[in-house]
Amino acid sequence: MLKFFENFRNTLPLTKNAVLPAIILAVSLVGFYAVENIPWSTQLSLHAAFYIFIFSSLCILIYFNKTKPVMFISFILLSYIICNFLKKENGSDYISSPYYINLCVLVPFNLIIFYFLPQRKLFTRENLLILLIVFFELSLYENLSSNDILIGYSLLSQSYADINRLGLLMFIIGTIIILLDASINGRILRSYLLFAYVEIMFGFIYSENSTALTVFYSAATLTIFIGLCHDTYYETYKDVLTSLANRKSYVIQSSAFPLKYSVAIICIDDYERLNKGFSASELNSLIKMAANKIIEFEKDNPVYRYDKDLFIIIFKNEDKNDSFKRVEEIRRAIAGSEFVLGRRKKPVKLTVSGSIADKKRSDASSHEVLIRARKVLEKTNKFTQNITTRV
Repeated sequence: MLKFFENFRNTLPLTKNAVLPAIILAVSLVGFYAVENIPWSTQLSLHAAFYIFIFSSLCILIYFNKTKPVMFISFILLSYIICNFLKKENGSDYISSPYYINLCVLVPFNLIIFYFLPQRKLFTRENLLILLIVFFELSLYENLSSNDILIGYSLLSQSYADINRLGLLMFIIGTIIILLDASINGRILRSYLLFAYVEIMFGFIYSENSTALTVFYSAATLTIFIGLCHDTYYETYKDVLTSLANRKSYVIQSSAFPLKYSVAIICIDDYERLNKGFSASELNSLIKMAANKIIEFEKDNPVYRYDKDLFIIIFKNEDKNDSFKRVEEIRRAIAGSEFVLGRRKKPVKLTVSGSIADKKRSDASSHEVLIRARKVLEKTNKFTQNITTRV
């Protein structure tokens, strides 16, 4: 039963991040099925919106120097251009064209590969190598298609709706793989890419319809654009793991703290030992559960994840004595809790240490208050842990 609740808790980040992309998918499906003939002017607007969202997403990625999901977006753009070109050149016969049949297989395969590319800087040798591989793959695709060689045989090359069965099968398998990864990982962008992947699949399934390709591809690029904005904001101002404000947010917001306040530090004890004894996913689960305990007891004042093992609470209009009682409640609650990890049979015990310092008239900024609190915490931890001190 405990393992069930732990696995259920792992799906919550996906549920939280999936609301907006799910709405975009639902609107695109309802719009496609409800409106038989979308006006030409609307189709042109959606066509323009597709390129605007593509360009805007790439600008964000180039500005922040991020790899993911540049290749994912680029292949969506490429497939959209190829599909429209094939429809223009071959009319309704494009579905039986080797170029289209092979593209139905190529797109889901590449999108799932690009989905799992690690996040790193954009301008690297690794990305240049990936780009060369993509060019080679496109050259192979053109060569196979021009010689009427199909990827897949017998029943798998036959069509289901407007997509060949092998392509549909790969889209379905890819959706399942991304769904499982996004559920476990809980990252914002991964959830958005899941829905974009599904929207591209619908674009291929109904590609013969004059509006389907534009509607679903525009929905996919809108989903990615919003996901990038959401993810970039969180990476800049939020801690991705716990959804708490991060160190940068603390620095920015510290100028708006009131004249009277106290800074409380809560530090996870023996973090290095935990880092060696648990896997990365298990340690992340422990940190998230510890953060949830802190939030459970402290809902009124801002909480920051300042470092990998360090949380900060700002008690506004309170001195160190009032804050001490609140931090002690948090410390005792965490020490008395049993944290359940999915793969471990026995619950895990965790302790934290705290220190509190209040602002003095001589303090020029909150940074000086924080330094005092950290020095006391470091000094205390040399002798003992699982304790709260004040200065």
